[in-house]
Amino acid sequence: MSPVWTKEYINGYGLVYAKGQYANYVITMATIGIQFFMNSYALIVFFETPRERRQGRVLYLISGWLIFAFYTMGASSDMAKIF
Repeated sequence: MSPVWTKEYINGYGLVYAKGQYANYVITMATIGIQFFMNSYALIVFFETPRERRQGRVLYLISGWLIFAFYTMGASSDMAKIF
């Protein structure tokens, strides 16, 4: 019986894995872009609202930017690992 793990099979498996990783990184970068847009828009709207209506919204903005920053750092470190 011939072995199952032939050179062609291993190369095909590696190619499928690389394509999956690339697709994951593309989706991650799109998600980061959407998060950046939403946080920037929320900050612009926050500064356009009167001071009386701004109360209680600062924590939401800070938490949104923190989530964005930590997610971006994690995604960047994941992308750097492959190279």
